[in-house]
Amino acid sequence: MKLGFYYHIPVQLKDNKVYLPSLLGLFLISLSNHVEQLMLFMHVEANNNLPLEDYCVERDNIKFVNLGIKTPAWHRIIFNGKFLNLIKRESIECDAILVRAPSPLAPYFSKKFKKKPKIFYYLVGDYAEGIKNFENGSFRDKIIAFLLRYNDNDLYSEIKDKFIFVNSISLANRYEIVAKKVEVVKTTTLSLDSFYERLDTCIDKNIINLLYTGRYEAAKGLFELINAVAKLGKINDIEFILNIAGWDVDVEKKFEKKLIAYANEKGIKLVNHGKKNLGIDLYSLYRDADIYIMPSYHEGFPRTIWEAMANCCPVIATKVGGIPYFLQNEENAILIEPKSDDEIVEAIEFLINNTRIRQNIIKNGYAIAKTNTFESQSKILIDKIKSEL
Repeated sequence: MKLGFYYHIPVQLKDNKVYLPSLLGLFLISLSNHVEQLMLFMHVEANNNLPLEDYCVERDNIKFVNLGIKTPAWHRIIFNGKFLNLIKRESIECDAILVRAPSPLAPYFSKKFKKKPKIFYYLVGDYAEGIKNFENGSFRDKIIAFLLRYNDNDLYSEIKDKFIFVNSISLANRYEIVAKKVEVVKTTTLSLDSFYERLDTCIDKNIINLLYTGRYEAAKGLFELINAVAKLGKINDIEFILNIAGWDVDVEKKFEKKLIAYANEKGIKLVNHGKKNLGIDLYSLYRDADIYIMPSYHEGFPRTIWEAMANCCPVIATKVGGIPYFLQNEENAILIEPKSDDEIVEAIEFLINNTRIRQNIIKNGYAIAKTNTFESQSKILIDKIKSEL
């Protein structure tokens, strides 16, 4: 099978080689293992020095089709035909195109491609959830909310009677009433060599290392996390160290600077590790941490949770998106409400003080992570596409 792929994350071109964020790059490499050819229809990053694109996507059966420099979302929505005509012209030999969504161009593929190649959507997030964080903001935020709602409505109508893939049960529940068939395929960065086994954490009761990994933004609950660590410092003799690793999407790192300043104001010990490449640089942080915390306001299902579990780091996560569908409270994670400093505090204290439950969470989390390698998930996806052609 010859498969096309589209997503709005841009590539960087260095020495005629394609670079992408490792999460996406590993996913594409894993897809290429199961197809005759993989054609990447993708935009190019205007700034060719961003640190996020750290993974070289290079295989004999992978071909890159340049859609030009990535333009603003509104431009791609209004002038979608310009990009889709190029994709249609270059995809003549493709049997299918996998469109990762939500994405500004995603709703318009099925209008342009009536027969061959067949369009399959893979939904890894939900603009409908993201809209809530913009509706009551500035004028610019309200414009963003309008565009997100417009695009989300278009996508919802276009997947009617189609076979779609989603990465969480919450997305499956939303789309199963309109889609012909919905298949859950989890997003992950885990390979067979990503795992590290240990029986327990929080052994040193004098110092507890807390960890967050992912994007630096307010909707990830990072201010609440800092508030929680500040409160813990006032009611415990334990020294709490908050480790964060990730990136600010703004090139000037405005939010990252604001976050560090806020931590200093609150008087907590914050260690900012910055962007870590996938592999031992990143995994060593999980292996050195006592507790991993994902206090996000909304999610599909963050792959960082699988990474923490694969490295036997107990997880505290908010009950949003697909998280409560895959995880059970006090069985393989501690689940809390979003936007609550106090619930983060209570969850951390609970894990520290309940050795047996903590050890079971580590063991059960490790076991479920074992079933979520990208080798296994990409094969499920490709096999389902082939069965529908």
